[in-house]
Amino acid sequence: MAKLSRWVILVPKTTCCPENLFGKLLLRQEMEIFRFWHAFEFVVVCTGKYGDVPRIPSFPAEKGPEIFKGKVLHSMDYSRLRKEETSLLLRGKKVAIIGLKKSAIDLALESTSANQGEEGETCTMVVRTPHWVIPHHWVWGLPFFLFYSTRASQFLHDRPNQSFIIKRPLLSPLFSSVKYGLKPDHTFEEDYASCQLPIIPENFFDEDADVVILATGYDGMEKLKTIVPQPFGTWLEFPWDIMPLYRYVQV
Repeated sequence: MAKLSRWVILVPKTTCCPENLFGKLLLRQEMEIFRFWHAFEFVVVCTGKYGDVPRIPSFPAEKGPEIFKGKVLHSMDYSRLRKEETSLLLRGKKVAIIGLKKSAIDLALESTSANQGEEGETCTMVVRTPHWVIPHHWVWGLPFFLFYSTRASQFLHDRPNQSFIIKRPLLSPLFSSVKYGLKPDHTFEEDYASCQLPIIPENFFDEDADVVILATGYDGMEKLKTIVPQPFGTWLEFPWDIMPLYRYVQV
C-alpha cells in the first residue's frame, strides 16, 4: 500500500488498537482538511538525513549574519530558487561559499558560470579542513578503488624507509595541491618545537563578499528527534554522543 501526497502529523502509541497492532499514524492529505488514522504493527522512519533541517554554523555575538549587509542563505534555500533567480543572485556579485563537499563544489561552478566576462566577480570557497578533490572516480580507465582498496595500495602511504623511487613517481599527481598552500611542507610538531609557532591575527581572514552561501550540510539527527514522539525521542540522546542508527533508520 502506497499513500502519496500525505503528511504524517502524529505517531502516538495507543492501546485502543487490536492486540496485533501497536501504533497508529495520523495522516493529512494534500489540499484537504480531512485526517486519517492508520494502524500498523511497525513504523520505520526513512525520511533521510540530507534535507529539511540545515546545519547552521555558530557565530560569535554581533559577528554573524545579522550585521552582514549582503545576502546569507543556506544551500537548501538556494536549491529552491528558480534558474533565473539564481543567475540574478550570483551575477556580478562576490560570492563566498562555506564548505567543501558536493554542494559547495556545484555552487562554485554555478557562481563562476554566472560571472563569466569582464564584469564578473570572484568566487571564494572557505574551508576549515582541506580535502583531496579528484576530477572523477576513474584512473587510466580503471575504477579508483582498485588503487586504494587492494594490497598494492600500501605503497601509496608513507612508511619508514620508503623508497624515493617508488613514492615520488607514483604519487606526483596527488602532490599537486601542496603547491597551493593547502598543506605545509613540515609537521606541526616541528613548528611547535621551534618556539616560532605564529598566532593568526583576529582579522587575518577578512574577505569581502556580497553573497554568502552556507554549504554546511544538514542536521539529520535533529530532524529525526523532531519526528520521533516522546519518550522515544529522548532515547536518541546519549551522554557521549547520539545513538547510532543503522543507515539512520529508527525501528
